[in-house]
Amino acid sequence: MDCATVQSLLFEYVRGSVRRTLVPQMARHIDKCPRCKRVHDGFRALSRQNAIIEWLETRRKEVRRDIPLAA
Repeated sequence: MDCATVQSLLFEYVRGSVRRTLVPQMARHIDKCPRCKRVHDGFRALSRQNAIIEWLETRRKEVRRDIPLAA
């Protein structure tokens, strides 16, 4: 598998939605290719940050819902 193919599928790979048959090939390439590993690690970091932001936004909405508005 080449860099162009791996990088075109990295978003799906990080989300876990890439075809299962491609996972081993992509993992091997990412392990061996510093450039693709950097891009992969960046996607993973963004994915984690996005999950944290979504969680915080959900909690903020819950807190606002539970706090009565001042009259």
